[in-house]
Amino acid sequence: MSTRKRAKPQQTSVAIAKDRGALDQVLALAPAPLLPDEDEEAFIALAERVVFAAAPADAIEEILIRDVIDLTWEVLRLRRIKVGLLNASLGEGVQQVLDRVGYGGDFNSHQRRGLSERWAAGGSRAKSEVETVLGKAGLSLSEVTAQTVDYKLYTFERLDNMLASSEARRNNALREIDRHRETLGAAARRAVEDAEDVEYREVDTDVIGKSREAVAQSENE
Repeated sequence: MSTRKRAKPQQTSVAIAKDRGALDQVLALAPAPLLPDEDEEAFIALAERVVFAAAPADAIEEILIRDVIDLTWEVLRLRRIKVGLLNASLGEGVQQVLDRVGYGGDFNSHQRRGLSERWAAGGSRAKSEVETVLGKAGLSLSEVTAQTVDYKLYTFERLDNMLASSEARRNNALREIDRHRETLGAAARRAVEDAEDVEYREVDTDVIGKSREAVAQSENE
């Protein structure tokens, strides 16, 4: 039994133009919060995805959505920084592990430091030597990573706090969008109800008026 994939609804040219206009409005609110090594095209792609998904209805939503975009970018940046910091600090973790296993003897810290620096620089012989030392001690690079995290624990905790703060602020902005839309929805409902009430009163008055005219006419006859 063959099944046909349901075709995705295509946007009309008017809808596309509206989305593009909203994106331009959101991007124009403030300069892109980019560091020198960050990709502007990636930021614009993120903004496009968020704006097209959220479809801001007014200026307030455009401001809130820009907050969501900037804070999401900040979250992604902090996550990259955590990975970069870990990778950049692994050489120190190697030295910490070499110190613990007593590589080179108790008084040869210079040798351990030199080997860890060559390992961090990508030297193939240094990598092989470190792997051999770890293997003899029943260890692996997992222990090196753990030692590195422990060595940089305070810095990682600060990054985690910054991440949590950025994520909380982004989530608050998303909730503000929901609240704003609920308010707009309630206002729209009140406007519709008022319009219906006015129309009902006009119709009711008109009916009563016609009834009175009919009664008066029948009495005159």
